[in-house]
Amino acid sequence: MIPVVCVMEWILHSKHYSREVKMAVMVVVIGVGVCTVTDVKVNAKGFICACVAVLSTSLQQIVSKSSKSPICISIELSILRTDVNASIW
Repeated sequence: MIPVVCVMEWILHSKHYSREVKMAVMVVVIGVGVCTVTDVKVNAKGFICACVAVLSTSLQQIVSKSSKSPICISIELSILRTDVNASIW
């Protein structure tokens, strides 16, 4: 899922990654590729379901990360402080 998130952020937000991050992602891709090659039984229905799951989860992660602006975090913290103060009294 990590490589998919990186590619989707690159496409949607023009985000660029350092060479170290790209190399780390390549290690993950190669490891997954080696594990996948040893499994010779592939089902088209399962493959499609897995692709949809990875794409939707990656998109959800990107959207939730980009929606956490400093204003939202500030509002959440102020609500939390209000809840803590109310529970003390």
